[in-house]
Amino acid sequence: MEPQPFKRRRLNGLSQDLYSQESDTSNSKSISPEPATAATISSETHDKISKNGVRGSPKIVQNGAKRSLNGLYCSDLFELQIGELLEKIRPKYKSRMAKAEIAIHKLRDIIESIPEREGLPACEAQAVLEKHSGIRMPYSAPTPAKDSKLLLAYSKPANINVVGSYARGTALLLDGKLTIDMAVTMPSHLFQANDYRDYRYFYKRAFYLAYLAAGIQNTNASAFDLSFAYQDDNPLQPIILLGPRLDKDDGGCAQPHCTIRVILAASGDLFPLEKTLPDETCMKALTADGQSNGPLPTYKATLRSECCSLAYLEHLHKSLVQFSAFQDASMLGAVWLHQRGLGSSIGRGGFGQFEWASTMSTLLRGGGPAGRPVLLSGYSSYQLFKATLQYLSTTDLITKPMIIQPTSLKLMHTDRPVFFDGTRGLNLLFKMSSWSYRRVSLAHLLR
Repeated sequence: MEPQPFKRRRLNGLSQDLYSQESDTSNSKSISPEPATAATISSETHDKISKNGVRGSPKIVQNGAKRSLNGLYCSDLFELQIGELLEKIRPKYKSRMAKAEIAIHKLRDIIESIPEREGLPACEAQAVLEKHSGIRMPYSAPTPAKDSKLLLAYSKPANINVVGSYARGTALLLDGKLTIDMAVTMPSHLFQANDYRDYRYFYKRAFYLAYLAAGIQNTNASAFDLSFAYQDDNPLQPIILLGPRLDKDDGGCAQPHCTIRVILAASGDLFPLEKTLPDETCMKALTADGQSNGPLPTYKATLRSECCSLAYLEHLHKSLVQFSAFQDASMLGAVWLHQRGLGSSIGRGGFGQFEWASTMSTLLRGGGPAGRPVLLSGYSSYQLFKATLQYLSTTDLITKPMIIQPTSLKLMHTDRPVFFDGTRGLNLLFKMSSWSYRRVSLAHLLR
């Protein structure tokens, strides 16, 4: 499919309030006063200089007028206001996050000390776990058949990495809460070549997660309150939530209002990319009502997202190093989305900080005519933020799907948006519905 052309637009209206209140139908509230424009600042500054008996420089005033007219730069005052806003919501990593760092290292030690477990038949694994730890496996429907010969095992993780916004330095203290993601990479030898089919991967994943939870819970030194949840409301991705235990002295290793999410990942080459494309059938069995399963985009996108999570960690890290404004633009996007009730979870629209940062990072490298970047590397943080919003609001990714780095992919007809990252084989918007995509598009226009 030919890349959808995207015309770079002059970023008009940069002096408008980033957080201006939306229409009466929205519950979002302004958290920043409307900044003065460059022209206003120039006029006020000129008046003050004249009153003090010093004549203003015509060249300075002329430059200020040019900046106001071409709309390519924010005023110095606006830039200061953006910096002040980010400073308020950015955690103090060296001081406030010291306890969180201790908790992360302690959790890593606990996970690395969990003994290995040889393969058990799927029908026996649940009984063994419940007997020894009281943990039930967080299977997604449908559960394994009673006569299933699938073997479930546990081996030490291939890697343990802190990922997400905390690792990128873009974590935000929104509503006074902080979430830290720890990715545990399952070793490839636990899986077979055809485990991408018929939920086999997700059955093995469920056992691995349950055994991991049992190991953390059974560790005497554990000072964590443990529970299960779904990653971004996706029932195929159960995760472990860990918070400080209020009934036990943790020796100062847990940060109040801080939650650690233990998520699972797989090696990027675990399954061939062409086997997990949206047009490839991964199901041969029948559903509960006897209907044949065809291609399941959400199933395969979830599988691919686990296989490329570390690839996106590297991808976003390169953007942080290569583009100086990328970090602050990511945080501005996260605040804007949070104000409008949008987030990475399916219940909040399926478009949050990760999707925002990944989309912006991809557009900094391509997506335009002849594969050229849509976003310029010289943009300021606000310009990156504004241009990304303009792209999402003016490009209909439902009727005209975007494929970056085209592959042999043949897209099925769908009412969901498609922004397909061909390099990593993932539709970044696979959790979005048509209404949430329209919400993102229209929110840019509402004031």
